[in-house]
Amino acid sequence: MNQDKLANAGGIGASLFLVPATADRLVLGRTLAAPLLSSSSQEVERAKLRGHPDLLELVAPDGKERIGIAQVRDLIRSAQFSPVQGDRKVCLIPRAEALTPEASNALLKIMEEPPRGLAFVLLADHPSDLLPTIVSRSRVVRYTGASSNEIQSQFQHAGYSEEEATWLTRQSLRDGEADVLMSAPIDLQNALTASRTFLATADILQHIEACLGNDVVLRQQAFCQLLLRLESQDPDLMTAGIRVLATQDRDVLVQFLHELLACSFEILRSATSSSPLDADETRELLDRVGADRLLAFCLAIGDAHQSLRVYGPIEGNLLSLFLGFKGAVHAR
Repeated sequence: MNQDKLANAGGIGASLFLVPATADRLVLGRTLAAPLLSSSSQEVERAKLRGHPDLLELVAPDGKERIGIAQVRDLIRSAQFSPVQGDRKVCLIPRAEALTPEASNALLKIMEEPPRGLAFVLLADHPSDLLPTIVSRSRVVRYTGASSNEIQSQFQHAGYSEEEATWLTRQSLRDGEADVLMSAPIDLQNALTASRTFLATADILQHIEACLGNDVVLRQQAFCQLLLRLESQDPDLMTAGIRVLATQDRDVLVQFLHELLACSFEILRSATSSSPLDADETRELLDRVGADRLLAFCLAIGDAHQSLRVYGPIEGNLLSLFLGFKGAVHAR
């Protein structure tokens, strides 16, 4: 998608960009918003690189996961003033799913009657993460970014083997993790071995911490092992594990479910194209769990995700999801 198309996609009003999970939201958001600020190429480049006085970035406060109504009220006050250097002002919300219900409703009001010359650029994984009324007020644009082949080529260019690059491309990476792995390549084979060794003796609290942590390789292996614990209905997972998860912020749990879902789908996909790097783990999972039950579990994760988004009971949702794993059967 080139810059002219981005500008046309945005226009004056609101645009909701559905972006890949691996995207660096702030960098991508500035790139998407920049053409709306000004017709000056110099101003556009400035907005991409360093931000811009007319680019109003609505993000969660330091140390917080959610965007509250106070941040939206600050935005409303700033939006009343004329642009400083650009042709118009743009409100960028890199993580629109982080809006609290109160903040979402306050934002909706200004979206319905925006000050003259104010545009909105919102980024999210999926439209269901937002209020339907916000989605209905926005142009929805699916931003695919680089293709899997392009990302794999970038990993190979960074020094990974073709096999390693394929494995990394297929993982559920968080914002900026792909860039880190490319700029500072790791010894993937050793990292996989170390992760398996650690998880072989890890207690449930260490296991959950690995699933929530920032070590890409350990996290992926931890989710695979979590599925095996679910298959055996591990009592530690059903008690202490769920209690630990229930203490996390809802956004952390939504990410946990997203990554558990991505791991489950990747295992299903590996039934026809498994990587030698994790062939033993995926073969064991498929043999013990079965493709039909794993697919049914993926559907159940989607239901749990939606329930958490509307503030359903956390511990009850997780217990229902985990206990249901053993008897899940995919309806044909």
